[in-house]
Amino acid sequence: MTLHAGVPGRCARHVDDPPLPDSGGRADVVLALLRAGASLAQRPTLWLTRPGELSPHDDDLRWLGPAAWAAQALGVPVGLVVVTRRGWFDPVSDVRREWRRLRPRPLSARR
Repeated sequence: MTLHAGVPGRCARHVDDPPLPDSGGRADVVLALLRAGASLAQRPTLWLTRPGELSPHDDDLRWLGPAAWAAQALGVPVGLVVVTRRGWFDPVSDVRREWRRLRPRPLSARR
């Protein structure tokens, strides 16, 4: 799982491995990422990439509170979205976009 701040292609990131055990540490990471993201983009976005399905997981919710706190501390209207291979969603509003793979699979994978 990786937390990103900035814009796609130009962002600061934190790989959560091993996972941070407390919300204070996660809040410090988000605060630092948002500051770095603000230097890379005028209106930074905050997103979490992870494997799995497009449904809320415990790990998503662990980052939600610290992300809200850090955004409020900096006075920026930034929410957290979760991105997987199948789309993205906002764990607060459940707004989502889903997509399918457009490239055909190699012949060896079709069998």
